[in-house]
Amino acid sequence: MMEENTTGISDVASNCNGNNDEKINSDDSYVNIGERYNKLRGLAVKLKKKVSDLTEQVKNLETDNQKLGNEKEEMQNKILLMSDSVKKLQTIQSQYDRSQDDVELIKNENKRLTKRLETLVLENDSFRDTIMKEKRDLSEATAKINNLLEEKIKLESNCDQLEKKIKELNYELKAEVVLRQQKAKEYEDMKTALDAELKAHKATLAKMDNMKFDRKSNNVLSLEVANYEKSIETIKHKLDEETNERISLEGTIKQHLETIEVLTARIMELQDSCLSKATRITILEEKNSTFEMETREAKSEAAKAVNEKDAANRELTRLMLAKKDLEAKIESLTLEMGRVEEENSARIKALESLIEELKREVSRLNLALESSKMEITTLQADFDSYKLRAQSVLLRTKTAPSSELEEEIEQGRHQIQMLNEKCECYSERIESLMREILLLKHERSRAVASEAELQDKLSVFRQDSVMLLEKMKNKEIEVQRIQINHEKIVDTLRRNYEEELSNLKKKHEEEIKNVKIEANIASQMSSQMNLNTEAIKPSVGSSSVPPLIEREECEGSESIDSLHLTLKNVEQRGPNPRTKSSRSESPMITQITPLDQLLEFPFDEHNVVLASRVPEDSPEVIAYKNRVKHLTELLADAERDIDKLTQQNQLLKEDIRLQKRYVEREKEAVNFEYLKNVVFKFCTLENRDERSRLVPVLDTILKLSPEETHKLNEIVSTTGGVIQKRIWIPGWSTS
Repeated sequence: MMEENTTGISDVASNCNGNNDEKINSDDSYVNIGERYNKLRGLAVKLKKKVSDLTEQVKNLETDNQKLGNEKEEMQNKILLMSDSVKKLQTIQSQYDRSQDDVELIKNENKRLTKRLETLVLENDSFRDTIMKEKRDLSEATAKINNLLEEKIKLESNCDQLEKKIKELNYELKAEVVLRQQKAKEYEDMKTALDAELKAHKATLAKMDNMKFDRKSNNVLSLEVANYEKSIETIKHKLDEETNERISLEGTIKQHLETIEVLTARIMELQDSCLSKATRITILEEKNSTFEMETREAKSEAAKAVNEKDAANRELTRLMLAKKDLEAKIESLTLEMGRVEEENSARIKALESLIEELKREVSRLNLALESSKMEITTLQADFDSYKLRAQSVLLRTKTAPSSELEEEIEQGRHQIQMLNEKCECYSERIESLMREILLLKHERSRAVASEAELQDKLSVFRQDSVMLLEKMKNKEIEVQRIQINHEKIVDTLRRNYEEELSNLKKKHEEEIKNVKIEANIASQMSSQMNLNTEAIKPSVGSSSVPPLIEREECEGSESIDSLHLTLKNVEQRGPNPRTKSSRSESPMITQITPLDQLLEFPFDEHNVVLASRVPEDSPEVIAYKNRVKHLTELLADAERDIDKLTQQNQLLKEDIRLQKRYVEREKEAVNFEYLKNVVFKFCTLENRDERSRLVPVLDTILKLSPEETHKLNEIVSTTGGVIQKRIWIPGWSTS
């Protein structure tokens, strides 16, 4: 449109120039006025057309102004949207502040966790110290146990010594019993001899009375009778003394029997105490074994606790590494958020500056529109005045010269050029504004996209922070649970160890006290028994060499019948020469002395004084030789008894092993169904390897001996397939 206007104006200008030439050529003649009028009329028509075109252009400009107003409204809407986006950015900023607050809270929680971890490390150190203390206590307890074991060994040795002493006392008691039996026999023989002498004395008295009645006249006989009466009185006196001695001997025998009963009772008590000590020693050994097992379990539990502590430390290190990673992520997030904040602030500032520039441009455009409207009104007024002038010119052309018309035409041309220039400026401004609007649209779309990306990043960061917080909370809960479990385990272990140690200390102290008391009692009893035996030995008899002492039966090997067997053997071998010598030394005890010897010698002197040099053929040498032979025979018997005892010891050991296996089988044989299944598989399996694998299972369940396991392995190695022999199981019938 603008080009068409310019072409029309140029045509009008050319026509005007042509007309001016014609006017110059036809100054002298006014003949062609009508033609010029027609031309001016055509020019006026063209000007009208151009004015209509200009009005159309003005209308177009108004539409453009309306479009600009619409665009202004759109820009205002965009500005509102930008303000909304700014508000959104403010909300994003507030959310970012909240996220920073959350990050600070996370940092505070991390600090709290670090403090908690430090406290946990300190507690772990304290637990280590307590564990070391408990280990020291355990080592001290083991040392005490070793000391107690040494004391137990000492007590066992003391018990063995006491048993030996008790055996010696038993030997002495048996010897004393044999001596008392022999004394009782001798006493009975003496009684019978005294009764016989009393009877003979009564017979002699009767004879003396008869002789008195018969021979009263004979004086010599009276003197003899008087002598006999004196001798009878002395014999009576001696008989009275013998009866008193017999009564005293009976009292001493009763006392000795009472002491023997007391000693037997004490020996029984000592045997019971020895048995109780043996049972206590076995109980102590069992307790020591249980305590060792408990110490092993405690060590294993302590190792488990150490492993759990190491696992907790590893978990803590992993948590520390995770915390460091979280801190690094949080720092990167803070840096990213700071960078995003800076970018957003820069973009917001740029957008604000653009908005201000757009506002300025809009205000400038409004001013330009107002000025264009003013110019259009002025142009309309000029056009109206131009119309009037043209009409006046047309009226004047008839009278006025053409120079004024030319001036007016030139003024119109200048005005048209000015208007064209202004239109070009307006079009350029509109294009620049459209470009700026497009740029603003692109920037707005970029801002919206960056805002969406930032929101996505914020949502992702929030999810990550929530996940990390949940993980941290779960780890804290796990650490607290592990710590609580560890504290409970340590407390229970500590309590159990303290209770066990206190109980063991109390039991060991009580047992040591009891053992000491029993040892004191045993020593006192042994000293009393030694004193009693020393008191008994001089009062038993005046014979220097005691009669034959029967050999005591060996412990656990022979019964009471062995004593009778030895006595029978001794009787079969013949009387002991020692007994002969003793009988020869004391003839008054074994044989009845005649009356003249009783009158000549005192009754108490029975010991025979030996010569300085004893010949080889003397009965004492023969008695000692026989005694040596007897002792050699006793040694041979003792060696045979020792062999028997060794065999019995081996048998007892085998019995003990069998009993132990039986007890272990009772422990293992709770599940008979499992045992049945294992035996059934062992009997029915065809593969040699599978059967060989079942051998240790049977060994552990049935507690087989090494020979039995060797036999089973040989059976498995020899028989590769199924066992061909049918094994009869009681309780099952083939029917």
